[in-house]
Amino acid sequence: MRPSFQLTPGWLLSASLTAACAPSIGEGTLQAPVDEPAGADGAADGGADGGTADSGSTDGGADGSSAAPSALRINELVAAGDPANRPAEGRLSDWIELANLSDEDIVLTGYLIADSDDLADAEPLPSLVVPARGYRLLWASGDAEAGPDHLGLRLDSDGERLSLWDPSGARIDRVQFGPQASGVSVGRVPDGGGLWRLSAEPSPGVAGPEGMAAEPEDGDDQHSRWDGCQVESDLMDGFFEEGDRVELRAACPAGAEATELRFVRGPSGSELDGGRFTWDTGPADGGRVELVWESRPEGWSGLPVAEVVSFWVADVAGVPGAVAPDPLTYTEEWALPVLHLSARRLSEEYSAATLGFLGEELPVSIKIRGASSTYYPKVSYLLDFNEQEIEMPGWGDSRNKLILTSTFDDNSGLRQKFAFDTWKAIADHDGLQRLTPRTSFVVVYFDGVYEGLYMACDRVDDELARQMGFADGGSMFKSVSHDANFGLTDAGGGEKGWLAAGWEKTEGEPIDDFSEIIDLTSLVGGAPLAEAYDAAVDVGGIDGLEFMDWSIFVAFASASDSAGKNAYLYADPDGSGLRFAPWDFNHSWGQDWTTARTSATDIPDHTWSNRIFASIYANPERKAELLARADALRAPGAPLHLDTLRAQLDAYTALTARSVARDEARWGEAYRRFERWSDYRSSMGDWQDAAGETAYLYDWIEARDAVFDDWNPVP
Repeated sequence: MRPSFQLTPGWLLSASLTAACAPSIGEGTLQAPVDEPAGADGAADGGADGGTADSGSTDGGADGSSAAPSALRINELVAAGDPANRPAEGRLSDWIELANLSDEDIVLTGYLIADSDDLADAEPLPSLVVPARGYRLLWASGDAEAGPDHLGLRLDSDGERLSLWDPSGARIDRVQFGPQASGVSVGRVPDGGGLWRLSAEPSPGVAGPEGMAAEPEDGDDQHSRWDGCQVESDLMDGFFEEGDRVELRAACPAGAEATELRFVRGPSGSELDGGRFTWDTGPADGGRVELVWESRPEGWSGLPVAEVVSFWVADVAGVPGAVAPDPLTYTEEWALPVLHLSARRLSEEYSAATLGFLGEELPVSIKIRGASSTYYPKVSYLLDFNEQEIEMPGWGDSRNKLILTSTFDDNSGLRQKFAFDTWKAIADHDGLQRLTPRTSFVVVYFDGVYEGLYMACDRVDDELARQMGFADGGSMFKSVSHDANFGLTDAGGGEKGWLAAGWEKTEGEPIDDFSEIIDLTSLVGGAPLAEAYDAAVDVGGIDGLEFMDWSIFVAFASASDSAGKNAYLYADPDGSGLRFAPWDFNHSWGQDWTTARTSATDIPDHTWSNRIFASIYANPERKAELLARADALRAPGAPLHLDTLRAQLDAYTALTARSVARDEARWGEAYRRFERWSDYRSSMGDWQDAAGETAYLYDWIEARDAVFDDWNPVP
């Protein structure tokens, strides 16, 4: 059997430029249960004879003897989100259920909980009551301010410890759990008992199907961790469409420890016969599907883990009985996150809309954005989250603004993300603090209708600056034309009437103060060419290495529309100077902004669009530094090495090939008929379908690498 079909989701494709198509379940070594060491608070995990005693009322007596289990139990939990059970505000959340097996109410004042063994990590439980022979549900939302039943901790779906202390500081319960699945709970059976089982029908705050035990019990193994047998399936392809039949067989790999497997969850209408799963999908079955098995070693009384085999069923509008996808449940399409938008009107001015994303509904304002792309049949959008920020998985921060960039002008669907990720990889390679916009492949639906493949991207603003480690509140400038060339003359060669020509100010007060740009342009434009770069670094406040990397990158990627124009400069209030951020790479990697082909062997020097670049080329010492830096960035394992770039494209294509083809089916005819390029491309006879365009991209990069050894820019 081969490993279960698992792709790294689109939002987690990193900018490390390493292959990212790897199994998550079905990969790794078997980890047998291991008894845990003594807790950090010094209480022994076992008695003198080695037996476990963590759930005694004093965490084990002073002589190591085991005490009776406490009446207050950690009884059930969900650690990977529970779409069917949410707190009042509607956000997806983990949760923990406590059970009281005594005949008296327990007030939680003074009790403590932590997702570790250490009492120092614990937070107080809210002053709520767990009724006699009853239950109390607590939301592990990570936000204790969200409500009286919310905790400041979140649970780790990959597994962790969870500990409970009474007001005296004695640990009264502790459990260890391994990997879990969304919407599946792990709980005691019966409630308060010593056996733990997974359930596809969680029962938060109420009795489980077998009721409550007469007395609290603990399993001997609940303080040790089991990470599963790493279930494998014979699924060859995890991408399906509504109407397809899905068939697979799943089992523990050969040689794994003897393991009990119990099927916990599958879609309605599916069948499991002798380990063989079969499902004929219907018109309302789209989305990510997770088949869940409970696994435990034979004889194990600790917490079982969720073994998951995932696949994706795409919504198909044309099948008989077609049903529009539910924005709250159709969260992924072929491993990419789906954004469901609904708006009464769309224009270049903000209007109210709603967004369904990863099981949540968010209010949002939306407008069409961009310059040339506003005329595309498939436009780009700017989303503004005024009430509740969006959390893009893998980004690490919530955002109040998000850009959805159209791929209409690139039928490979890859160029923009490839450029942004490569720029980020250059910074990450050397641990440099820079403004590096984050990106994700996403699928967009409007009012239940498929819109296409997009790139979600950070908006370059002071919030991004803060999240990248800079101080916010500084001035942000955007170059919007080739007049933004750091020289005294404009793109046409005439004298500038205003030295900030070609720039807009997008943030910072006063909004009409362009002094930072004017001062830098005056300094660079007025200095002798060979001295202008040094002046910009020593006096003008630019980061010299950042500008060198900018020059190298746009030369290698042939990103000529982003070598002066389509850039941001941020005046960092903390004094690190004017910091660069890239923008808009539809002109890159072998095509210009009109989709015309660009030569892989012709390397532009960009001196006409950036006087600082020209100054580097004109100064022999600085040029030598530039070429040495280019060699370092193209060394084995570095971001611009051919193998690194190929690996990143491999990861993209493994993840997006089906989505790119579907987008082409939606927009391909409009792409070929678009007036900006249809006549020229037809006359050149170089039309490619999506697969052909991707192959062209690979070929272009290989040809570019072959000639870049001879790069010798001149002023």
